[in-house]
Amino acid sequence: MTKVVADLTGFEHEFVKIAEDAKEEYKKDVYFAGTFPYLQDTESGEGLGESAAIARFMCNSNPDSGLYGSTAYETAQIDEVIDGAKYIWGVYVATFFPAVLGYFPVNEQTFKDNSKKFKDYLKSLDEKLKDKEFILGDKLSLADVFLVVTLNLPFALIVDAGFRKAIPNLTQYYTNLRANETIVKHLGKARLAGKGFKPKFT
Repeated sequence: MTKVVADLTGFEHEFVKIAEDAKEEYKKDVYFAGTFPYLQDTESGEGLGESAAIARFMCNSNPDSGLYGSTAYETAQIDEVIDGAKYIWGVYVATFFPAVLGYFPVNEQTFKDNSKKFKDYLKSLDEKLKDKEFILGDKLSLADVFLVVTLNLPFALIVDAGFRKAIPNLTQYYTNLRANETIVKHLGKARLAGKGFKPKFT
């Protein structure tokens, strides 16, 4: 997401990869959570962790991009979408999606319950996007970038062809965004699941 936002806002930056053997030192001395990306100012040495915070900073550094809204209300609408998506991902998706990727098995009932919560969330987005090209209506914003990045793997792995029929607005919105040249540059071409992956159950 930060790469997409950097390009869309014209944020001056250089991406640096941390070598595997330097990651432990990074976790200990740079950022307590040990997560990436991390933005570091080359002059002051001060930095920011968490991709959403970094993306907001990039947008605020170039408000003329309009990516973070042009009014206080638009900014609040963007934050609502981002914070809502983070909540859904942290509470529901994080409990079953790693199992879909094969990291660990999951309780079958937990998978079913949390899958339903996630699909209910997608249906609410579908309703929100009715007759809209973007979250703010007719202009691309940080909310759209956050959603398209967040939904990239779910649409490729678990939002199958059958369920996409129940969310036509969201599906059209997602596929349109995934054709954006800046997004394609960093995420590659969109892949849509034919039949959703199923995890191993405990």
